[in-house]
Amino acid sequence: MLGGLTGGTSGNPLEAVTDLLGGITGGTSSDPLSTLTGALSSVTAPLQTGIDALQGLESLKTDIITSTIDTLESSGIHILPQAAEQISALADLGTLTFETSEATVNGVLDAVSGALDLNPTAVSDALTGVAATLVDSGTSATEILSGLAGGIDSNPLESVTDLLGGLTGGTSGNPLEAVTDLLGGLAGAGSVGSFDTLTDVLGSVSDAVHGLIDVGETLVVSTAEVTADTAHALVDIVDVAADSTLDVVETLLNSLESISTSATGSSASLGGLTDLLGGVTSSLGSVTSTSQGLGSVTNLLDQLFDQNLSVV
Repeated sequence: MLGGLTGGTSGNPLEAVTDLLGGITGGTSSDPLSTLTGALSSVTAPLQTGIDALQGLESLKTDIITSTIDTLESSGIHILPQAAEQISALADLGTLTFETSEATVNGVLDAVSGALDLNPTAVSDALTGVAATLVDSGTSATEILSGLAGGIDSNPLESVTDLLGGLTGGTSGNPLEAVTDLLGGLAGAGSVGSFDTLTDVLGSVSDAVHGLIDVGETLVVSTAEVTADTAHALVDIVDVAADSTLDVVETLLNSLESISTSATGSSASLGGLTDLLGGVTSSLGSVTSTSQGLGSVTNLLDQLFDQNLSVV
């Protein structure tokens, strides 16, 4: 009986114990955590697939919108070439807005993907990239808005004065020369009806100028409103993306804790992973706070829009 328990004279008394443990842990030739790893993979694999799909949709959306902006820019310049510089600047601002949205959302998703792979370096790199994108985009937006407002070395009314200069004779001539010559010719003709002709001509010119002013005013005001709405939309998009990502991470955290408790009887075996994911949620919160910096851009757009209306 003792021989059967100890393995007999030709065996190891611990053989029965090691065989039993081997059956539980997977034996000496396998990793005892392989079962737990497989369970985690079944959870993380679908999440990684979902992240890839979201990033693809975000990129597709941005491509469609920026292509539309390019088309509108070309049409606007063709209709009103005098405002080509301003139209191009507004188009650049719209493109920057949606490209920043794409980089921010995809960067946050990259951070979540790194957390699922237990890769702290990937998480750090992704979040650093998001912060750098927000800073660079804010700087670029400020430069574009500065150009629209006149900047340091330009005048926002330059296009208007150039247009009026062309109508009145420019700075090198007498703007009333054409009128005085016409009046002189009419006065010498001695015909009362000639003044009716002059009135008709001046009326036609006045109508044309007013029509041009109406077109320019409509284009500038409408474009400024669209740009301001677009900038507001960027802040909303970043907020929603960050909030959604935090919900995903929180759900994942709860799922992993549940799996750990079921497999080992204690959540301590995944303590390191839960701490890592907790750090990711804190970092994402910081990124969300950083994105609020774009609010100053939208405020500046609103101020510029109000100033343009007051000038008109």
